[in-house]
Amino acid sequence: DELAASLDRAGQALGQDAALHAANMAFHRTLGRLAGNHALAQVLDSLIDLHDEEQRHIQALYGDRDHDHQVHLAILAAVRGRAPVKARRLMVEHLRDVRQVVTRALEG
Repeated sequence: DELAASLDRAGQALGQDAALHAANMAFHRTLGRLAGNHALAQVLDSLIDLHDEEQRHIQALYGDRDHDHQVHLAILAAVRGRAPVKARRLMVEHLRDVRQVVTRALEG
């Protein structure tokens, strides 16, 4: 329900960068916490806080807010469906997508 609530907020804020960023980071923080690995959750929280400005820049580079939101919704569906292999695959693909966008921007 926490994941869904953060994605509901994100869906309503697709045109509002600050609110979208906050909702997306809440989604990632909650996902880390719900994974049940307290050390991972703490590291994730620290990284999100430490790299907040970079995350905002990545959001600006990524550009396709709708696609990003749909990917987050698919991850939520896999978590709710208790399909950890699928959820992991979707998250890895999502992170690869983001890395490719950042890499292209740095090369350009």
